[in-house]
Amino acid sequence: MTSKTEPEEPRISPEAQYREEYESWRQHDRFIWQMPSIIVAVDGILVASSFAFQIPWWAREFILGFALILTVVLTFTLLKHRYFIDLSQNTLLKLEQRHAEKCIQRMTEPEKSIEYWYKEENPTWLQKKSAHRLFRWGMYGICLLLLTLLVLNWVNYNPGVPLCAIVIVWVAYIAVVIVAACFLWKNRAL
Repeated sequence: MTSKTEPEEPRISPEAQYREEYESWRQHDRFIWQMPSIIVAVDGILVASSFAFQIPWWAREFILGFALILTVVLTFTLLKHRYFIDLSQNTLLKLEQRHAEKCIQRMTEPEKSIEYWYKEENPTWLQKKSAHRLFRWGMYGICLLLLTLLVLNWVNYNPGVPLCAIVIVWVAYIAVVIVAACFLWKNRAL
């Protein structure tokens, strides 16, 4: 009786793994930098067209609501791409530490214990600031502006709406923003 041995699975070389991870990092980085442009373009077109044409107030509400939902979804997408880029950055750094002579600095503030090919020792205050955080807060601002347009459009065409209804909408929105910010802060996404 001859025993069959399972063929050994081919192993991925560190070079191939590095190339694959670097390509993943580049893709997520591209998406992060393209996302705000897409949102500004689409939201700008939707908002401008909703106010440029004589359409019923409820149709304008629908368009503004669609823009708000789209912005929220794309903001979530931006956060997911940032999550995966952080994973890729850490994976690339670990691969470089194991298999390369020196590491490549991909973060504003490099780790002190790692030897890099080139390290910017004294970045300025502005260089230390995260562009991703600015994008994210800008997207939150766009969501707030769209919500404001939704409420103002609704109030403008329904003048009998009591002030307390407007206050309730704003308090609910602020509560959702605070809960979301606390959740993101706890999970180190902010």
